[in-house]
Amino acid sequence: MAQRRVHFFTRFLQGTLSFLVTQLCLTLISWPIMLWWGLPVASLSPLGNYVFGPFLTGFLVLSVVLFLLQLCTIPLFPFSWLMDTLVVWWLKIMEWQPWDWYVTFRKPPLIIALLIPLVTMAIMHFRPLKKSWQKLCALTTWFCLASLLLALLPLPEKIEIPCGCGKVILKNTDKGIIAIDTGGARRTQSADNWAMYKLLPELVASFGVRKIDHYYLCRITPSAVAFVKVLLKKGLVRHLSISHQIDRQKSEHAVLLQGLMAEAAAYGVLTS
Repeated sequence: MAQRRVHFFTRFLQGTLSFLVTQLCLTLISWPIMLWWGLPVASLSPLGNYVFGPFLTGFLVLSVVLFLLQLCTIPLFPFSWLMDTLVVWWLKIMEWQPWDWYVTFRKPPLIIALLIPLVTMAIMHFRPLKKSWQKLCALTTWFCLASLLLALLPLPEKIEIPCGCGKVILKNTDKGIIAIDTGGARRTQSADNWAMYKLLPELVASFGVRKIDHYYLCRITPSAVAFVKVLLKKGLVRHLSISHQIDRQKSEHAVLLQGLMAEAAAYGVLTS
């Protein structure tokens, strides 16, 4: 009995190591694409996929069982309860994160981007590294070295992102990343898409960060205020400043400013 337990534990450990090696290899190979698209990489994605696997298997099995029971008009209560419980537990695990596991870097030159998967494949086919734990250690070391190399890349001083009739200027300063919003007219309906698919990828690809340290609003318009509120809701701004040159006595400005300042204060990002 003891020998069977040792054999089972050995096989389980070997399977776990092989799974982690495969997942880390896939992460490193796809990393250049994520860098060029301005997407963050989850540093614990191999472990996350390992945890997610049993949940996905259980979800698929229960889905098939519920479908077959529905066809046969058999009571679904026990299996539907299991499905609801599984989903609730998975959502709880997704919400539990003591800190941010995402790693962001600016878009590297093409030669460095190609170097990451090439070295990864070289490690996987390096004959002296026969055991899974050896490959896992080598891939982890390469991930750390590649992260260090990407972190040392120089950052641009300034970029401009079109936003409706205006633009948002991003600057790299000693105070962090500063955004200057000229406040031009823009479509309020596109605020979410612009924030998530234009501003955030440009921010990650150019400066390797996911948040703006200081956001300066130079002009008050309903659409500009709506865009800033979306950024606050998404958690993309750490500090918000409103230009003192804005005439705050105008009735239309006063109403917009009051709503914006109240929301910024609620998020704890208002500085002036």
